Amino acid sequence: MKLAALALGGLAAFASMQASATDDFGRTISLIGLSGSTLYVQFAEGFSTTCKYNGLYIGAVDTAQTKAYLAALLAARATGGGKVFHVGYTVGSDGLCTPTQLEISP
Repeated sequence: MKLAALALGGLAAFASMQASATDDFGRTISLIGLSGSTLYVQFAEGFSTTCKYNGLYIGAVDTAQTKAYLAALLAARATGGGKVFHVGYTVGSDGLCTPTQLEISP
């Protein structure tokens, strides 16, 4: 019985440490930058949840996924005034926000 309670408590603790998913809509890019070799973006409207350093940390610039995010962000900045229709992201246990989805309006 104690073992089952301990296992259930461990499972609950593990679940609470998982990243939470959030979606924001209608954001405007205010800053695209690098921290070391990690690409990040900030939005004028901020985030609907607390993100460490008020930024969305996209990843190392030498990966294909990060390059794709950067291309989309730069296209939005160049053609649409920096408007982002939808950004989906997770907040890790360390408070850093990382993207899961990015949609740019035409």
